[in-house]
Amino acid sequence: MPASEHKRIKALRDALAQAGYEASKSEVLRAGVALLASRGLGEIINLVGDLPKVPKGKRGKKH
Repeated sequence: MPASEHKRIKALRDALAQAGYEASKSEVLRAGVALLASRGLGEIINLVGDLPKVPKGKRGKKH
């Protein structure tokens, strides 16, 4: 997952905290999956298709 998307998740968590609701990263991601599941297949294809492509596999360990 790109660093920019990690930042978006953190921003969502911060906004929720400002509104008085503490949510874990896992809860934010699960809510996103629930929202996707409530959409039509065509809309999901469009959303996924609009995501920037990222290289597959894990990065090497930082030294």
